[in-house]
Amino acid sequence: MDIFNFEITRGNTWKRDLYFSDDDGPIDITGWKILFTAKEKITDLDASAKIAVAATITDATNGKATLSLSVTNTDLPPASYIYDIKIVTASAIDELTIVSGNITILSGVTLRDA
Repeated sequence: MDIFNFEITRGNTWKRDLYFSDDDGPIDITGWKILFTAKEKITDLDASAKIAVAATITDATNGKATLSLSVTNTDLPPASYIYDIKIVTASAIDELTIVSGNITILSGVTLRDA
């Protein structure tokens, strides 16, 4: 599992494309669920997660998905939260956490939207 830490300013959007492949090329991710969950403490229940979103599969046969955090998702008190990204295959037989780390929500300066 990879560890990736990142920062985002409170109330901002964040989007990243995800690509799944192996030595033979892209992996077909048809029917997969790709779940992003961020919590204050690792022991918090999923129901208490600060962020819980699913990635959108954009090109399943070529292993492409997009993970997006909205303004609402990131409108959290400035702090560091732990997160992971977990995949659940179409058969639900395989579940794998592929990345984890810390997401730090930073204070923003501009609070207006116009």
